[in-house]
Amino acid sequence: MKRNIAIIGGGIAGLTFANCLSREDFEIHIYEKKPDFGEVGAAISVFPNALCVMDEIGLLDQILENSGQFQNMYLKTYSGDTLSKTTPRSDYPVICTHRADLHKTLLSGINANLHKGIGVTQLENLDNGQVKVSFDNDESSVFDAVIGADGIHSVVR
Repeated sequence: MKRNIAIIGGGIAGLTFANCLSREDFEIHIYEKKPDFGEVGAAISVFPNALCVMDEIGLLDQILENSGQFQNMYLKTYSGDTLSKTTPRSDYPVICTHRADLHKTLLSGINANLHKGIGVTQLENLDNGQVKVSFDNDESSVFDAVIGADGIHSVVR
């Protein structure tokens, strides 16, 4: 029997988590309060530990296609003097990519029920170990687990 999982937040963290779950074991629901799934902003640095995860979920090559790799990194003072220089040493590179490109890649092959324009108003732990989630559209649903990936103003946290 599939476990019913709610991921609150359809950004990079929520989508990455959803991609890590086994599709055979979980029915995944992702709730995003914004009217559309998407990411705004500029570039994001992605380090080897995160790229290892992307490799495990089969998205590494696609992410690297749209990214630039850091060859050297410098720590500088406010006036521009170099304090130190390092070269990344790992099986995976250190990259810089546009947030929207990373988000699009994470969303591209996801096997989940996507719910946009729906915010969470309340969580209630039930006696049977499940969680009742109430939404701002006056509906509610019960899940086996709820994952909070809804950012700095998290309702879940």
